[in-house]
Amino acid sequence: MTIQDGINVESNGGYLGYNFGSNGVVSVAGSGSVWNCNSLLIGVNGSGTLSISGGGSVTSYSNAIGYAAGSQGVINVDGAGSILSSPSTFDFYVGENGSGTLSITNGGRVDSGATSGSLFSIGGNAGSTGVVNVSGVGSTWNQGGLTYVGLAGSGTLAISNGGSATTSDVYLTAGSNSTGMIVVSGAGSVWNNTGSLYISGDPDSIGGPPGGNGTLAITNGGSVSVAALTFVGTRGMIQFGVNGGTLTTQSLFASPSQLSGTGTIIAHGIVSDCNVVFDANHGLKPTFYLQQPGQMIAVNLDMTGAQTPNYVLGAGWNGAGSTTIQDGISVQSILGRIGHNSGSTGIVSVVGPGSAWTITDWLSVGTMAAERYRSPLAARSLTIIAPSPTMPARPARLSSTGPVPPGTAAAVL
Repeated sequence: MTIQDGINVESNGGYLGYNFGSNGVVSVAGSGSVWNCNSLLIGVNGSGTLSISGGGSVTSYSNAIGYAAGSQGVINVDGAGSILSSPSTFDFYVGENGSGTLSITNGGRVDSGATSGSLFSIGGNAGSTGVVNVSGVGSTWNQGGLTYVGLAGSGTLAISNGGSATTSDVYLTAGSNSTGMIVVSGAGSVWNNTGSLYISGDPDSIGGPPGGNGTLAITNGGSVSVAALTFVGTRGMIQFGVNGGTLTTQSLFASPSQLSGTGTIIAHGIVSDCNVVFDANHGLKPTFYLQQPGQMIAVNLDMTGAQTPNYVLGAGWNGAGSTTIQDGISVQSILGRIGHNSGSTGIVSVVGPGSAWTITDWLSVGTMAAERYRSPLAARSLTIIAPSPTMPARPARLSSTGPVPPGTAAAVL
C-alpha cells in the first residue's frame, strides 16, 4: 500500500505481515501524506516494512515491530519532515517477541511516549532482537517515558553521524539473561537523558538479580548527558574507544575496571574504587585520571553545587576506594554511600580543622547488606567534621567493608 500526493488515510489498526510467510509493505511518501491509526503491528507473524519519507507522517498510539516469535518488522523514517508520532501512554516495542528495527535517518523524527507512564522497549521478551538507529544530522528520537534497551531480549540503540536522541530514565538491560548496547559515535552525535541511566541493574534493588550484559559506548567524539545518576552494575561497562567522547552526569556509580578507552567524564558526585581528594590544591573541583593499559580517562569532579546539586559522595563500589577531605575544605552531598556492593571496601576521611562533609539526606554504610541498615536523616542533616586543634590529632573517619551486619559500621571522630 502506498500513501502519497498529500492523501490522508485513517484506520483503527495497521497490520503488516499478518500471517506466517506473508510480507506486507506500506509507504507513506511526500509532504502532507498522512496515515493515522490506533495501533501498528509491523511483522505480526510474517514480515512487514513501513517506510515514511519525503515529509510523510504516521501517527499511532500502540506499536510493535516484530510482534510474534520468528517475525520480522522494520520501520524506516527518512528525510526532513518525515515523522512517526506515538503520543500516548501505550507501550512501544521494537522486537517484542521477534526481530524489530526502527531506523531514523537523514533528518527524520520519531516522537514517542508523551507521558512518563509509557514504556519503550528495544528487545522486549526473551528471544527477541530490537535495534533503533538514529543516523544523520537532524535525525531525532524523542522519548518521554521509561526506556529499556534489552528488557529480556537483545537490544541496541545506535546514535551516529550527528543524530540525536532525548530520553527519560533508561535501563540498559533489565533481565539477567538480557543483553544491551548503546552506541553514541561521531562528532555531533548526542544522547541527552533527562533522567537516570541504569547499566546492568538498579542500585537500590537490594538482593535483586543483576541486569544482563550492558555496554555504553561513547566513541569518535560522541556526547552523552545524563541529568541524574549513571549507575554501572556488576555486568555493565562504559567504553570510550581509542578516540573517545564525553559523558556528563550528575553522579557516577562505577568502578575503574568498568571504564575503558580514552575519554572524559564530568560528574557532580561519585562512588567508585579510586582515591578522591578534596584539598587546598583542588578545592571542590578535583580532576584525576584513570590510567591502565587500554585506559586513559579524565574524571572532572565538580562538587560546588553551583549548577547541579551534589547528589552523592562516597567510596567503595565493587572494590577498594577512598575519599579524603582536608585543608579546611567543606563538601556537601545529598547522599553518602560507603562500601556499596558485596566485597567492596570504602573509606572516607575528614582531616584537619575546618574540614567537613555535610550529608543532607541519607548516609548508607555497607549498603548492600540490607536497606533497613541505612541511617534515615530526612528533614535534617549530618555533618562530619574533623577534630578541633585541642582534640587528638587523628582524622574523622568513616569506613565499611560491605556488606556488613548491623552494628559494625561506625563513625570514629
